[in-house]
Amino acid sequence: MQRIKKQMRSYSPEKHPVSVMTAIGLSVLLAGISAAALPARAEQSAGALVEEIESGPAGVAQFDSLRAGQTVDLRPSGHAIISYLDNCRRETISGGLVKIGKTESVVEGGQVSRETVDCGTKQLALSGDSQDQSATVVFRPLPTVPSVSPFIIADRASKVTLTRTDKEMAPVVVALKKGRADLQAAGIKLQPGGVYQVTAGKRKTTIMIDPAAKPGETPLLRRLVKL
Repeated sequence: MQRIKKQMRSYSPEKHPVSVMTAIGLSVLLAGISAAALPARAEQSAGALVEEIESGPAGVAQFDSLRAGQTVDLRPSGHAIISYLDNCRRETISGGLVKIGKTESVVEGGQVSRETVDCGTKQLALSGDSQDQSATVVFRPLPTVPSVSPFIIADRASKVTLTRTDKEMAPVVVALKKGRADLQAAGIKLQPGGVYQVTAGKRKTTIMIDPAAKPGETPLLRRLVKL
């Protein structure tokens, strides 16, 4: 590759008028080689999250993130609910030694039950009134949360601000603990059908609260908003 670069640097149209196509070919070849030499970016797992834990080991608390290969000792009678963010799998575990995997846990000497939660992003079309207000946009897909009290993850941030963008209202500011905020536990309810810009530091996203959302217990995975 170094030899190719040298040849291209020494190229002069005056000295080599018939080599234009050759130079172009070398440029394409060099670009291809450079791209092929770049290592493929490995897909990173979002990991798992401790939704609930009782009588667990020191150093593992509610809302902590867990990595593949990490172990959680629930012996003899601990209890935990562990949620996997990539595949929306929710595990209820009693006792045993728990080894975190990429898609599910391996539990030795304990009991585990699993369920797959519907936590996929739901897309809503604009209502008729909204369409009338926009001449160019017919559909605006928004991540839609089926709960009035989202669970927000914003690592390395100290607070999160939720600002209503479809109506003039005072922003909701919530302190983050270890980059987490559970609006359900805090008793904070957003407006069904409301569109909110969620901001933590320089990161932000826009969500809609499902118009059919109602107060009440909703699994964490269904309420998750990650910045």
